Amino acid sequence: MHQNIILIFSILVLAACAPLDNTKTHLSEEEITAINATTPVGVQREVANSGVLKAIEEANAVCSKVIGDKEILSGKRSSRSLWISLGGLVSGSIIAPVLLSANAAANASWIAAFSSAGGAANVANQTIGDAGFSGAEDAKIINDISTKVKSKMDIALNETNTSKARYDAAIEAKNECIYYPRYVYTLTKAK
Repeated sequence: MHQNIILIFSILVLAACAPLDNTKTHLSEEEITAINATTPVGVQREVANSGVLKAIEEANAVCSKVIGDKEILSGKRSSRSLWISLGGLVSGSIIAPVLLSANAAANASWIAAFSSAGGAANVANQTIGDAGFSGAEDAKIINDISTKVKSKMDIALNETNTSKARYDAAIEAKNECIYYPRYVYTLTKAK
């Protein structure tokens, strides 16, 4: 029984560590040589261009996935913050005053609860933003990645640049997406 558990656990660990993207394009030795050539001509130039285009396509695929996932996350987080704000708004500015005007003494505990929820919603949204878990923070990361990738892809797509420069720029663009900055957020100190 213990051997089966260990076997299942091992399979799960190996599956979790397996690469997610098996569509990696590997360049042939001929493409690498052509890309590294100082001034490729004729067939060698076409081979170099083929290698560069593979690198550009791979960068586009990786970056589209990373930016797309981040955009989805940004939308979810923005929606969550909106609902927290609306819940606080309704609690503090509609429900609590209605209860107050109906019968303040009888509804005192409810008034306190809904008034507190209104204030807590604001604090919760502020804390979420300060911790870096808001849609706005995700949008900043998306824009930062996009700006860096665009500058690299401008080089990669410019056919007047050398094959080596274009290839290197495409690889750097892909790396910007794979290894985009993972920020460590800290709560701001109270003023």
